[in-house]
Amino acid sequence: MTGQPASGELDMVRSAVESVLGVPVAPDTDFFGAGGDSLKAIDLVDRLRADLDVQLDYVDVFDHPTPAQLVRFADSLRSGGA
Repeated sequence: MTGQPASGELDMVRSAVESVLGVPVAPDTDFFGAGGDSLKAIDLVDRLRADLDVQLDYVDVFDHPTPAQLVRFADSLRSGGA
């Protein structure tokens, strides 16, 4: 899947990532490259589960490490694609 996800969800995910990492991020910023680790991934997933209305697991951050990828993955979970 290509292109950017809807801006509302993307802004929310970027804000959550920025809050967890303490640095500004772009849609294509790699969570781990920007200072994330497994404990911060758990914190991020806890923040995103309710906001995205999907059952994310912290390992999903390893597989989809950018805000844009996380939003697209959440969309695929909601549509039954993952």
